[in-house]
Amino acid sequence: RDHSPAIGILTIDNYSDVASRSDDLSINTKMSQIHNLIAEYAKEFNLLIKKFRVDSYLVLCTHESYEKMLEDKFSIVQKIKNVESDDRQVLTASFGFSTGSDDYNKLSDMSNASLNFALSRGGDQAVVSVYGENYKFFGGKSEAKETVSNVEMRTISHSLEALVKNYQEIYIMGHKNADFDAIGGALGLYCFASRFDKKVKIIYDDDLVEKKTKDAFKKLFTKEEITNMTIAPEDAFKIKRNKSLLILVDVHGYDQFMSPEIVEKASAVAIIDHHRRSEKCYEKPVLSFIKPYASSASEIVTEMIRYSNSRIEVPEKVATMMLAGITLDTNHYRQKTGQTTYDASLVLKSYGADNDVCDSFFKEDYNEFALRTKILSNGFSPYYGIHVYVYDDNDPIDKTALAIVAQYGLGIKEVNATFVVGKIDTNKVGVSARSDGTVNCQVLLEKMNGGGHFAAAATQITGASVKEVVETLKEVLDQYLDEAKASPKMED
Repeated sequence: RDHSPAIGILTIDNYSDVASRSDDLSINTKMSQIHNLIAEYAKEFNLLIKKFRVDSYLVLCTHESYEKMLEDKFSIVQKIKNVESDDRQVLTASFGFSTGSDDYNKLSDMSNASLNFALSRGGDQAVVSVYGENYKFFGGKSEAKETVSNVEMRTISHSLEALVKNYQEIYIMGHKNADFDAIGGALGLYCFASRFDKKVKIIYDDDLVEKKTKDAFKKLFTKEEITNMTIAPEDAFKIKRNKSLLILVDVHGYDQFMSPEIVEKASAVAIIDHHRRSEKCYEKPVLSFIKPYASSASEIVTEMIRYSNSRIEVPEKVATMMLAGITLDTNHYRQKTGQTTYDASLVLKSYGADNDVCDSFFKEDYNEFALRTKILSNGFSPYYGIHVYVYDDNDPIDKTALAIVAQYGLGIKEVNATFVVGKIDTNKVGVSARSDGTVNCQVLLEKMNGGGHFAAAATQITGASVKEVVETLKEVLDQYLDEAKASPKMED
């Protein structure tokens, strides 16, 4: 067992991007330092490492060496990120690794899949695939950087356009408890697909949509308009299997689909999402565009509309809903914004998006205010900068309330991350987490079978009390908080 093979691929995530913005001497100096670090790492762990591209290395070793690297938590990823430079252009690395089989072809495929998984989650991490086991994750302490180019966005827009033209019926579906971003992104894709004279429907169920979003949707659109644009999940089961395309927006994992059965019934599935990829990702899409750098699915869809070959008409109502999606996921442009976020917002404004109407969607009523105040009064701080708030009344609350409290708590001075735990059903407890960018919420809540992205994540636990879930959360924080903290270098 100790001498069974293990294969890895180590790549510099953003070499091309940094090289294009650095002079030759600077980038060559950095790469020389990194190569020396990798050589020292290889000597320490008895690895055979060969460079096969200017930014990529093949790693061969035994299972015994792999276990030593596992204990070391693949520190080479952090060491590469710590390389000093005069121009402050930080290079990060991803490591895809595989073991558990003596079939080299299988291990090669597994290590490539692990590397792709690491890159789809934003890079700066190691992902290990042991044959027959779940993925293991190390690193991922820095937020995904905006690296997509206009060319890539134009390409994905044209690819979706070609895909839509090949099918008679187009269905669009978000996640359970759909929020402004899921509905806004779905409406944008509805406009995109409708341009090509196809039968287009958004799969929609009032019971599976968050309350504020549902109220805003019904306020903006008439009953007739909603009927024309949407279809109930039970009616969507009648879709023609060989002639339908299902576009998943703001979601990619089975556990979050509004209707997993419909995903299985569709003849082709496309994914447009901005969350870091999880293990439960749908594995057979004909098109997948999962970009953790993006603020929201609405941002991605707006850019796809912008770079389409055809002139896509976006009504003011749709533009306003999409703007609300960006506003929600950026916490009113205070988090996770890049140049593309503002460009997309400007595009939506050109279509007539109304800021005042958008802002009105997020106003609280008195009962919401009272509930938020009550939950905030029942909290504790297990670590400096980490606040946990608890709702343990007999009556369950909407899980959106947990997210609202988590976001509000983040606005308190010297708070880096918030976790809100509360009963959301008679036998189900929810946890909502938010971060200011110095703590990776996804890494922590994945330990509780949840997911999300760097600054926002959530999970739901069935069959446990609120008190038990709080204790589990405390154990996760005790064990993994240091691992989830972004390095000071990246914060600078």
